Amino acid sequence: IMSFLGIGEGSGKSKPNSVLGSDKFEGSDLLLSSTMRCYHLLDRSADAIDLFFDTVDRISMAEKEHEHSDFVHSWNEAIALLFHEGRSEEAMNLYDVLEDHLKTPETFIVAAKGLASQQNWRGTSQVYTRALKEHCLSEDLALLAMKAVVEQELDGKIGTLRSISDEVAAMEGHSSKDWIQTRYWTLKRELGWRFARLLMWWNDPNTASEEELLLAVEQLEAAKNDEIIPKNDDLRCIVRYASFKINREGENSFGSLQSSQLIELVLEAILEAQRTSLWTQPSFITSSAISLRALSANKECVQLVRDALSQGIRVSKRALKE
Repeated sequence: IMSFLGIGEGSGKSKPNSVLGSDKFEGSDLLLSSTMRCYHLLDRSADAIDLFFDTVDRISMAEKEHEHSDFVHSWNEAIALLFHEGRSEEAMNLYDVLEDHLKTPETFIVAAKGLASQQNWRGTSQVYTRALKEHCLSEDLALLAMKAVVEQELDGKIGTLRSISDEVAAMEGHSSKDWIQTRYWTLKRELGWRFARLLMWWNDPNTASEEELLLAVEQLEAAKNDEIIPKNDDLRCIVRYASFKINREGENSFGSLQSSQLIELVLEAILEAQRTSLWTQPSFITSSAISLRALSANKECVQLVRDALSQGIRVSKRALKE
């Protein structure tokens, strides 16, 4: 890419720190945005921003009928780079200059991400509202808006979160229930355990962990039936559940599940994990060993550690102790 654009060492066209002239990009938004991204990857974001403004100014002076939409990809890139450079006010000025009906879904996402990185949650919410009005809603933007709701001092947070999930689910052609369930682990990471479980209607915190386990098992079985790789989150949940419950509530605290059922589930999760990157992670081996020991599955625990060691997988001291 650098050689093609004539940037950097070895290109034979430009000195390493030179900047291409704006006249090269008058007819190509994609070429300009790609070049700006290349400059950014070379830690030359300031040069990329200068190139954008030089190009837009040059075209605006030459063509009075020029519209901002002709360079919307480069516009989005410039907004992102301004936020990256800590010039958030300039980024939002550029965002505001572009009329809402000319913005793309990516424009709204870039602005929302920039504001979220500054912890400007009110501004993030406002970007979402404008995107919704312009029918430029996206899942990434919805997740940012939900994060903004959680971070602000607001009344009726769970109701607002449900409204956002309704809107994005309708956009994708799904029910809100299905959308929340299939993205549960993402919601848990972004919004926290409390709001994720409430969105799932797991209102009782005493039974929510078992509900979470059952969801993980359901999704694991669905993945097996569809012959696809299971989610790492589902596997982690299954192997951690037993040790979590015993540590918090002591023996015989598995709710409706018997210890024999849990042993079977943990062993199944371990088997499926060998098809994923989880199997090479010491933390997963440790969690699995701890859970098997908590369930008094000593033989299975020893076999797990032996299998991991025989395959050259680094095993933590804690797992060896188990």
